[in-house]
Amino acid sequence: MKADVFFVVGTSAVVYPAAGLVYTAKASGATIVEVNLEETEISSSVNYSYFGRAGEILPKIFEEYKLKANS
Repeated sequence: MKADVFFVVGTSAVVYPAAGLVYTAKASGATIVEVNLEETEISSSVNYSYFGRAGEILPKIFEEYKLKANS
């Protein structure tokens, strides 16, 4: 409930109670970032979706963040 950004990584996002965390974070104003191999039931509800392998995508997101934070 206090997150600014909430990452959803490598999940089908249909198994509760964990799947409910996405909606709790969103309702609390967090930016939701989904990283998964394919589209899920929550893809239309998130702010950003990245499809592919988490081990490849997450380092790229981190590098982008570092570049923006240092500029």
